[in-house]
Amino acid sequence: MGKRIAMIALLVLVLGGALLQSLYIGSTTDDLLGGLDAIKTALDIGDTPASIKAADTFCDRWNKEKKMYETLFEHDEVDIISATAKSIQSYCVSGDTAHALADIAAVRYYIDHIRELDRLAWKNIF
Repeated sequence: MGKRIAMIALLVLVLGGALLQSLYIGSTTDDLLGGLDAIKTALDIGDTPASIKAADTFCDRWNKEKKMYETLFEHDEVDIISATAKSIQSYCVSGDTAHALADIAAVRYYIDHIRELDRLAWKNIF
């Protein structure tokens, strides 16, 4: 009877942890993608000061979330996002809209990819 209770408790802990991780990743992904959208919007209208501010805000937000993402996911993807976020900042400062938009698309891809990896789906289980 004690083994059964321990197994059920362990299962509840694992499922609860997976649910909390999924909720966390879903909310932070939406926030991060919103930050990228703000940069893109500012670049599209040619507002350099707003794009710089939005890029700084995105990088600050990413740096706060980075440690948790490193804990939960592979470091390669997290490192790519970090490096590309710095590139976005540099391109916004220099006014290189084309490269900034390309890097925004790359960061968007990796953030979406991380969200897909976290989803409860057959392809992620097997």
